[in-house]
Amino acid sequence: SSAPATVNTAFTYNITATGDPIISYAATGLPASLVLNTTTGVITGTPLVSGVINATLTATNATGTSVAAPLTITVAAAGVAPIITNSPLTAAGTVGTPFSFTITASGLPTSYSAAPRPAGLNINTGTGAITGTPTAVGSTSVLLGATNTTGTGNATLTITVAAAGVAPIITNSPLTAAGTVGTPFSLMITASGLPTSYSAAPLPAGLTVNVGTGAITGTPTSVGTTSVLLGATNATGTGNATLTITIAAAGVAPIITNSPLTAAGTVGTPFGFTITASGLPTSYTATPLPAGLVRNTLTGAITGTPTTVGTTSVLLGASNATGTGNATLTITVAAAGVAPIITNSPLTAAGTVGTPFGFTIIASGLPTSYTATPLPAGLSIVALTGAITGTPTTVGTTSVLLGASNATGTGNATLTITVAAAGVAPIITNNESTVAGTAGTPFNYTITASGLPTSYGASNLPPGLVINTATGVITGKPTTGGTWIVTLTATNATGTSTTFVTITITSSWIADFAARAVSGQGDLTLIVGFIASGDGKQLLIRGVGPTLATQGVSNALADPVLTLYGHDGVMGTNDDWQVTASGQADATLIAATAARVGAAALPNGSKDSALLVTISDGVPTTALVRSNNSSGIALAEIYAADADPGIRLTSVAARMNVTVGEGAPIVGLVIAGDAPKTVLIRGIGPTLTAYGVTAVVADPKIAVFSGVTEIASNDNWEIGTSTADQIIDASSQVGAFPLPAGSKDAALLITLQPGVYTVRVPNSGSATGVVLVEVYDTQ
Repeated sequence: SSAPATVNTAFTYNITATGDPIISYAATGLPASLVLNTTTGVITGTPLVSGVINATLTATNATGTSVAAPLTITVAAAGVAPIITNSPLTAAGTVGTPFSFTITASGLPTSYSAAPRPAGLNINTGTGAITGTPTAVGSTSVLLGATNTTGTGNATLTITVAAAGVAPIITNSPLTAAGTVGTPFSLMITASGLPTSYSAAPLPAGLTVNVGTGAITGTPTSVGTTSVLLGATNATGTGNATLTITIAAAGVAPIITNSPLTAAGTVGTPFGFTITASGLPTSYTATPLPAGLVRNTLTGAITGTPTTVGTTSVLLGASNATGTGNATLTITVAAAGVAPIITNSPLTAAGTVGTPFGFTIIASGLPTSYTATPLPAGLSIVALTGAITGTPTTVGTTSVLLGASNATGTGNATLTITVAAAGVAPIITNNESTVAGTAGTPFNYTITASGLPTSYGASNLPPGLVINTATGVITGKPTTGGTWIVTLTATNATGTSTTFVTITITSSWIADFAARAVSGQGDLTLIVGFIASGDGKQLLIRGVGPTLATQGVSNALADPVLTLYGHDGVMGTNDDWQVTASGQADATLIAATAARVGAAALPNGSKDSALLVTISDGVPTTALVRSNNSSGIALAEIYAADADPGIRLTSVAARMNVTVGEGAPIVGLVIAGDAPKTVLIRGIGPTLTAYGVTAVVADPKIAVFSGVTEIASNDNWEIGTSTADQIIDASSQVGAFPLPAGSKDAALLITLQPGVYTVRVPNSGSATGVVLVEVYDTQ
């Protein structure tokens, strides 16, 4: 079970147990601030630290001691919006039968909400109890809310209402669960139709099912993955579903076990997905998320209401004290009012004769029914949930036409199911010969194989990708473009099978960056900053002044001095580009490098400045362009002097002075490669005052141009084509300082094709002062 708590707030939890009279209760794993009354079974106290507490409960009577049951206490920080802690976030109802579900949340909520609700159900806004008698069959995604004086926390509950007088429908979602050797495990079968008994077989070693309640509990003793056929029975019949339980070793990083790693949403409809992982994660991440969605870092729930159509690859993370486990989730958001779109990927599945099989159709558009035909012998589909389940009886390969229908129409896809004989080596059923990915973008590929593999392998993976040997999921962010022939393996007790897949990674990167503005002494100094990923990044940095005059700039800086700073101080300085600071001739190397990267040639004898440097991984570097005794318009340029996208610029920025006329600041940006690049562009003015900068632009606006065409702009960062949540997530992801709520700073999250772009800070004729323009590679 689970319970919410809040730091420095009194907590109470009552252990309930059958088999009265109970003689005593016990609890392990509780912090010192929480105490169990062993006679009454009441846990009380005041949590002192936020996080997740995983405790183990037992009850003893004259007959014996119960199997250990886990209790998860989610402790939220004080003074924050509530965190909804219900688990699972699924519930089952039956037409004509009373229904009840109560929202549990930290933060002492003063009110609750739940919408939309199935017909016949209501919510008590004071207690969070959802009650009533359902009147119509269907599945509803319900956005739950819990509100206190700080704000509102959300989660998405899926309520499935079945018809009366039919066999139970098991509604657990996802049909995956994770456990850890030596750690108590718990899962409750949820089903419509008021089941009188439950079943679950085969179960991992150490687990048992309570046939009366449907609770699967115990302490796993062996590592492995088990397909478990769940059953729920009433007087009419038995409903089935297949649950995959993955047990990981103790003391390792979490393993994310969600399968499939696809999810579907619809614009304007509540969305819900919960990360499941072994290893008792203490925190979760998910980035980037589609507009309108947020993740709960304590529970792993991704929730909200999507606002924009599109497909997003989301890198999931689950962390404990040992490390972080990753997987990539693909979320497809469809428009409202259209036929469902089936989003399962891959559209292959493997089964074994005599072993429970499970596959769930994932589709947008709130389908009211699902179909799958023809199915291999022994399998059937639950029309209300899209779960294909059963135990295959015959070897063979079947092409299955999947259907998902709503009031608008039906969406289709074809699933290939391969059933192998028992007691043979796995058969890998993935049918893709090539797979594509993009450098810097979350990648996902899952090996599917019959024969219940105990381990998977993948050799010669592109840099940045790893395989989870327990689940067969290949995930990560590729760092380098190219083509790799990857050897895939799947192993069980009988043997190993092998196949090959070609993974092609396209790539793009920030190749060049330039900033033109008035530069001089003090606050007039033109400053550019940058960070590179990977050691040995070669850069050509130039401070151009007098050469601008040959291009029609009348107030060019006559003699710019370029100074480069790293974390240890001055890295280099240059006054005249043909001679180093030590007086050595440098013209040949600088000119050759400029020609190679496509930079305009500097005239022989000009007073422009230039440095050729090698940058270390992750070290913030700053270049200053200024004159000893004058001011004027200067151009600071940064060119990637090598073509290795694995060593790349991850962020570039320029602090400039906004003036009128030809001194109006301009930033230039070149995206190189063969794939789109998503960047975060920010124009910071008022927030600079928090860092000691005076005379800032009070309300900056940024505009992005391709040639002479404006392609995007933003005035205030919280309002625009990118939502505030997206800007906050992207800023956090790339390590940018946060923008205060309500500030007049500007920001854009934009995907750019390879090419040349300019970023301008439009001047209204009166706005002057300091502005910081930043560009971050979000991939």
